[in-house]
Amino acid sequence: MFGYIMSKKENCLYFLRQILPELDIQDVKVTPQKEFNKRLKERNTRFDIWAKNKTQEFDIEMQMRNDSAIGKRFRYYQSQIDKDTLPSGKNYRHIKASYIIFFSPFDPFGLGQAKYEMEVLANRNNPESVIDTNAHWLYFNSLGHDDCLSYDLRNFLDYMNGKVNEDSDFIKKIDSEVKDYVASPEWRHLDMNLDMMLADNTYDVEVEDIKKSIQMLKSVDVSNEKILNNLKKHYGDHFSEEELKQIMKEA
Repeated sequence: MFGYIMSKKENCLYFLRQILPELDIQDVKVTPQKEFNKRLKERNTRFDIWAKNKTQEFDIEMQMRNDSAIGKRFRYYQSQIDKDTLPSGKNYRHIKASYIIFFSPFDPFGLGQAKYEMEVLANRNNPESVIDTNAHWLYFNSLGHDDCLSYDLRNFLDYMNGKVNEDSDFIKKIDSEVKDYVASPEWRHLDMNLDMMLADNTYDVEVEDIKKSIQMLKSVDVSNEKILNNLKKHYGDHFSEEELKQIMKEA
């Protein structure tokens, strides 16, 4: 769903301007579900949203489960971007500026911030001393409370938590597009889509992760019956039906 909304150039461009206002981004080409590294012996990588222009490249990810390996995920994604964007025979100086941007309802640092920005190459003994790699990693925690965010970026984080600000034209627009998408023929095979949404949690069953998936589905008016049926399909070996109903109530 996030990929569908952000695959629209006007949405993605506006969103990137809210995230990185200092770049004054004028244009991007957007590719949803961009695949990297299709060689059989190596792990395939699929980015939620891949956007680029002549000088910059952006990977935007929506991560709904609590990923304890988020740092390693950043590292691996960066390696895929660099291999893809440096033409054969070209000097390293031709690598474009890249931005890997994650949105999640979890806080990997536990500091309560809404925005974390990491430098890739810093001097351990002097953190203020940084070598410019032109690689930038950003992580947005929807439950954090920073004052440094733009109005619509803060509203988007709230939207991830199920809150729709009717005073924000951007949020009203994407909320309307989400509802239109849910009502469209593309969403007709609902069970398959729910399977995809919930599959990330199958191998790491955590109640809080399940609640986040439930909240997301409720925000687009999926019925409780359909949510419960899919929860039973994915988590029936771990939780009883009554326990799943209780988790739904708590969500």
